[in-house]
Amino acid sequence: MFYLAELDMNEMEMYRDSPAKLIKFLNTASNRLTAKLNPAWKGDPIHVDLRYHPGNIMSVVISDVHKDGTITNTGLLSRRAEGFKWTFSFIVNFAAETQRAELKEAILLLDEPARNLHPTQAFGISDLLKELAGSNQVLYATHSPFMIFDYTPGNLLVVELDKRRHLSKIFYDYWNADDKTLTPILYGISRGLVESIVDREIGTNSRPVIIVETMSDCMYLNAFDKFLQDPNISMNPLNVVAAFNKNSVLPLAIFYRNHGYRTFILLDSSDESKQISAQLVANEFSKVQIIFFEREGRALQSIEEYIELDDYLHAVNQTYEIKLRQEDYTNLTRDQIVEKKKSGVLDSLQSIWEEHNDEGWGKFEHEEITR
Repeated sequence: MFYLAELDMNEMEMYRDSPAKLIKFLNTASNRLTAKLNPAWKGDPIHVDLRYHPGNIMSVVISDVHKDGTITNTGLLSRRAEGFKWTFSFIVNFAAETQRAELKEAILLLDEPARNLHPTQAFGISDLLKELAGSNQVLYATHSPFMIFDYTPGNLLVVELDKRRHLSKIFYDYWNADDKTLTPILYGISRGLVESIVDREIGTNSRPVIIVETMSDCMYLNAFDKFLQDPNISMNPLNVVAAFNKNSVLPLAIFYRNHGYRTFILLDSSDESKQISAQLVANEFSKVQIIFFEREGRALQSIEEYIELDDYLHAVNQTYEIKLRQEDYTNLTRDQIVEKKKSGVLDSLQSIWEEHNDEGWGKFEHEEITR
């Protein structure tokens, strides 16, 4: 750290009896140190202040510097979170070694770097490792999608446990690993999608976004589009985005809208969806932006109501005669659905599944039908 600050201890000794000169000397060194650390520091920049205390004690004080110029959270480095201290230490060492040009053709082994960091800072560490890899061999283990910067086969390896042999198995062709093992990689590959959302210029110039409550809604809309004859009502001008679940619809819609997208929300007519609608209105979405499934002015429970009942039951029976083969599943008929007198086909099917709960049918999963 003193190397980066270009702090000469002998020179500092000369100012020990002159507080004003000592403060000026340390301020100059602190500014040099700050200038060399901030290029690698992601998020709001920091200011590093070196302070000298009687008894030859030197302390490091860190402040957060915000975009509007305000400075907050001034305090000792030792009082910061563990992840912050790890990042600070890593960047200091990285900057010092690279400035000395001593870190070349080395082998660096790291276990879970940036484990406790905010994703923004994790990206920063990832960038540093990428830079180090230019002249060194860098090997590190991670479970974080924010720490993957190279998806080239051979550069990214997946290690998973072979439970039968109790040995580690290494995949060079990592896409052949277990789906659960691949989860961080899949999230990492999706980074481009996230970055496109937060880019306001992309949002302002993009097609309208229509947010639906589930992936099955998205799949149905894409399927319906293939059968539309009138180009004026084609789904092509829209960008259909599926929320992870119902309670993520509101924040997802706000996020897209706040980043410049013309945002619309397509909802079921369930009580939960009506609550989502009220929350959207409370967050300044207009009623024009909130669309419910309906036919000829009549509210429909879900998108499945647009499908002919016999056709939908055919898909249900095809799916569950396999899934519930051991539970003696028998094909359902139109009459069984109609006699339930529910508000929609999904409620009717759920009622039938509840009747067979003791037989192990479990819960009716409508998303299974779209698969």
